[in-house]
Amino acid sequence: MEKHIFILVMLSVLLVPSGAQAGLFDKLKARAHDALQGSVNDVTDAVGQKVGEVTTTVDQKANDVTNKVGEKVNNLNNSVGAEVQGATNGVAAIFHGLAIDGRGPYGPDVIGIRLGMSMSQAENIVRSHMQVGWVIGPQGSLPYAPEQVRGLPKIFIARNGSEAVILASNPAVSDRVLGVRRVLFMDRPVDSAALQGKLYDKYGQPSRQGALIWGGDRTCATYWGPLPNVAFIEGSDLSKERPENYMHVLPLFQAVVTAAVLVEPLPLATRVSAGQDGSGCQPVVQATLTPNAVDVNMADKGHLFELFDKAKVKSAPPAAVTKVDF
Repeated sequence: MEKHIFILVMLSVLLVPSGAQAGLFDKLKARAHDALQGSVNDVTDAVGQKVGEVTTTVDQKANDVTNKVGEKVNNLNNSVGAEVQGATNGVAAIFHGLAIDGRGPYGPDVIGIRLGMSMSQAENIVRSHMQVGWVIGPQGSLPYAPEQVRGLPKIFIARNGSEAVILASNPAVSDRVLGVRRVLFMDRPVDSAALQGKLYDKYGQPSRQGALIWGGDRTCATYWGPLPNVAFIEGSDLSKERPENYMHVLPLFQAVVTAAVLVEPLPLATRVSAGQDGSGCQPVVQATLTPNAVDVNMADKGHLFELFDKAKVKSAPPAAVTKVDF
């Protein structure tokens, strides 16, 4: 545009007589200056308009990005919050005696075995823990009513006769471990205070002072009943062996079969009336110490209540009450 104005000015100068050229030149110069200034103003306005449009667009994009980032952050916060809440609920469920999925594993452990583990997983732990010489289980009928039996035993006895582990399960309701019992025989007396110290290190302070019980009181403890008849699943049948071949394992064998079946000895109605049905219980560990032996067992009466009793509570008849006159 400036080039065109310059050419116009020069033509005008050449065509005008010389006497008037000076005044005309000044006028044309002023007009060219005004035209040039107007063009500059137009360009400035156009550029300003474009800059304003770009700024507005950038602001909008920035706002969009900010909103999207905020939305993502909120979604992430909500997701994390849900995960944290779920994890919190899951942890609470575990320590309340119920596995997250209702099956396990959960709670404390005995030599790494936890309630709710699959039987195969627990058996692998036993076999890696000790050299198994015998595996025995129940044979024939049991001296209990069917509704009393909570867990049937699979008993693993160490080849050297020093240790036995019982895994209790009930295929009718669960293919998972419902109870664990471990009996450890020592070849010489051990200070009971030292044994208690090891138990405290593993399970913490007992639930009740003066009693080796963790996770609840006696009302939440479970009962292990005798196994009168056994079948040898693995290892030689001791009843057919010469005494010198089984005398080293006989004390452990006898100790184990006297408390091998996970049993509920009291009728449901009696327990409901006494407020001791087990519904509020969690995993309980109990221990018995002698100078030469440690006996530790674990079960979850609350979980057993869920599996065996919960559906029957409303239909359970009231317990008979004997009136006594004084």
